[in-house]
Order: sequence, then structure tokens, then C-alpha cells
Amino acid sequence: MVIVLNGVSSSGKSSVARACQDAWATPLLHLGVDTFVDMLPERFCGEGPEARYGLQFVPTQTPSGPTTEIRQGPYAKRLFAGMVGAIGALARASNDIILDEVLFGDALLKAYVRELRGQTVYFVAITCPLAIVEQRERERGDRFINSAKAQFPLVHGPTRAYDLELDSSQHSPPQLARTILAYVAATPVPQGFVAMERAFGVS
Repeated sequence: MVIVLNGVSSSGKSSVARACQDAWATPLLHLGVDTFVDMLPERFCGEGPEARYGLQFVPTQTPSGPTTEIRQGPYAKRLFAGMVGAIGALARASNDIILDEVLFGDALLKAYVRELRGQTVYFVAITCPLAIVEQRERERGDRFINSAKAQFPLVHGPTRAYDLELDSSQHSPPQLARTILAYVAATPVPQGFVAMERAFGVS
């Protein structure tokens, strides 16, 4: 069983994932894009000269104000290509997984849909107003400011077929975890990934 939480950076996914772990009766493995990004040496992630080969954060000016664009170099691309397969392998070994992701476009989403075909997958949107996300960015101190703003138009695109959509500004992580776990208990056959299999023509 896999629960996929999709949302912009600082939307609260990791807090919700940890709350789900606390409420799960057996081990629920928490994996996220940050789990894999942290595998990169620091010099290949950020604003330094070598970051262009890994994950580069680039301050950008847009009509709506400053944002931080995230660009993937060759090291990051091959890391993320392996990430999908690693998560699929854990799922096929009968591990229960909660994954927090930032799905910018359809390419990575299609890869997950293909890799997790045949698994029970719950696709959950974690949303939050931009003003609150930006406040969280400033308070955390470990995020590039304005990175969420660049993600906002991309992460919850029209091709997503969610099983649940939850607003992290309205409820606490434990409350959201209870909602997710209640849905999982009541819905043995989720339909989000099944619908996207058909929409993407995954076979």
C-alpha cells in the first residue's frame, strides 16, 4: 500500500506523513523527494557553481514578483529516475509507504503511475494558500525563499486524479492524518492512479 502526498514545498506534507506514521499500526515507511535529494553531496544542491550539475536554485524575476526556480542537472535527473524504481521495489516487497512529493509536471507522475501499477495507491493533494506557505518558508529557515511560488502553477495540474484533496491551513497534521487513514480504511480500491493509468495510456 502506498499513500502519495503531492504538494508544493512547505505545504505541510512531511508533518502529515509523520502524523500518519504515528497513527499506523505497523511500520509505514516515510519517503520523500528530500530523502533522495539529501543523498547528493551538498555542493551539487543549492546556488553554488556545481549545483548546475545537480539541483540548482535560481532566483528569477517574474511579473508577479521574485521566485526561485529549481533546475535539474544530469546528476539530479538520474537520481530521480532511480528514485521511482526504488520506491516501486519497496512497494513490491510488501512495505507500506507514505511518499511526499512535489510533482512539477506529468513526466514524473507518469513514471510513478507506470512503476506502481498493480499496487494499492492513494493519491492525496496537500494544498495550502500561498501566503501561508511563504510564511512557513521564512519561519523554517531551511528553504529557499520564493521556491513555493514558482511551484504553485505546476504542482496541482489538470491531469491529477486525486482520491483526496486536503488543505493543511485548515486542520492540524494529526487531524489530516486521521482523515487520510479513515479514507484508506473505508476505500480498499482507490481510483486516482487507476484513472491516470487510463488517461496516460500506461500499459
